Amino acid sequence: MWSYLFGKGSGSGSGSGSSSKNKDLTKKAIIELREHINLLNKKQSHLQTQILTTENDAKQFLTKGNRTLAKNSLKRKKIYEQQLDKLDGQINSLEQQLFTIETSNLNAETMRAMQQGAKAMKSIHKNMDIDQVDETMDDVREQVELSEEISEAISKPLYTAGSLSNEVDEDQLDEELELLQTEMVSPIAQ
Repeated sequence: MWSYLFGKGSGSGSGSGSSSKNKDLTKKAIIELREHINLLNKKQSHLQTQILTTENDAKQFLTKGNRTLAKNSLKRKKIYEQQLDKLDGQINSLEQQLFTIETSNLNAETMRAMQQGAKAMKSIHKNMDIDQVDETMDDVREQVELSEEISEAISKPLYTAGSLSNEVDEDQLDEELELLQTEMVSPIAQ
């Protein structure tokens, strides 16, 4: 994808013939626009040099007292400045067009990637339906509940689950506790 934005890479595209032709056309347009912008930038630099030269010439002619030649140099300077303005406009137009083509190309590549993603998702979901998913989730919930019940049953103390809990009388335990408490207080009192 980036090779088409920045003018590098091979010209072969993956996809249909029409898609390949569009990629080649886009790549060619981007390369040609960049080359032309570079050419205009060189021309612009040359004109700026010409403007400075004619201005310096006009100053020299004035110091020598030759107003006619100074005036002619300033006329050439004005012509160069007009050409420079036109070049600036052309460069701006070409840069806008280049940016628009690159953005459009990026949008097209993004769209192709999204289409591939949608195809992949369709393929993944092809063998699934919502009823299967609901049924599977119900099975999972049942197994989680069963697992929790098993875990709870395993974690209960054994004496409460067996006959030992039936043999212990709560009243007897209370009496023993009171007796122990009395014994603990009695030695301190002696």
